[in-house]
Amino acid sequence: MKNRAGFTLIECMIYVFVLGVITLLFFSGTMRIYSHIRSVYSKNHLLLTLYTAGDAFARDLRQKPPINNEIFYRHDGIVWRYEQTQTIGWSFEQKNTLVRHEGSYDYRTNRWSGGTQSMVCTALTDVQFTASSSGASISMSLVSDGIRMERTVWL
Repeated sequence: MKNRAGFTLIECMIYVFVLGVITLLFFSGTMRIYSHIRSVYSKNHLLLTLYTAGDAFARDLRQKPPINNEIFYRHDGIVWRYEQTQTIGWSFEQKNTLVRHEGSYDYRTNRWSGGTQSMVCTALTDVQFTASSSGASISMSLVSDGIRMERTVWL
């Protein structure tokens, strides 16, 4: 009888093959979990951005309400005067960006002069501003990557 010490080459190849299959299954499962977590994170980040924009819009309407409920709806947004010379506007501009303006607005030329302009939300596909039939509320609807967020503010 021959004394066998160690492994044969075939046994070693089988162990390496089994270890490789186990490693492959582990890493593919890990990558699947990682990609799912990443998609959930990006969706949550997008929802947070949309709800933050909606809250900022509601804050503007509540803290600086329009004089005599005079609100001007443009093709790309909404504008209202809260003092004699001061105006606030929200508009959906090029590059799919929601922008907030505050300053002096000329209704005849549709141009802003002075004041501030700030980018509120990017990567949007659609923005709509609507008023209720009685004019008691204004709604803003934001859409991005198939996710819709609506915010209604009662005047």
